[in-house]
Amino acid sequence: MLDRMKDLGNQLTTLAGEAVDGVRSSVRERAESIADAAGSAASQLNEKAVRTAVDQMRTILRIATEEVAAKPVSEHPVTLTASVNLGFTALEMQVVLPGGAPTVADTDSTAPGLPAPDSPGD
Repeated sequence: MLDRMKDLGNQLTTLAGEAVDGVRSSVRERAESIADAAGSAASQLNEKAVRTAVDQMRTILRIATEEVAAKPVSEHPVTLTASVNLGFTALEMQVVLPGGAPTVADTDSTAPGLPAPDSPGD
């Protein structure tokens, strides 16, 4: 009888261990799946944030170029810089205007090296 009880105890221990391993494996797989989904969402969010920041810096530099063209600052080259901090990363763009600052006609309302502003209908 004692041997039978030991055998049942061993079977219970084995079954309990297998059940715990199954639960642990299932939880780990689901946690990895959730982490992967979160990483993918963060990646998409980061890409959108970078694209938005770059667009904002381009707009800022375009406006600054127009202002310098309208009211020259110096006879020497002028560097305009726009930067944005994105958490652990910083983005920076620069436009160097030639000496004597271009006139509005020279820039055609576009900063050197930057594409023309989007039209309102886009």
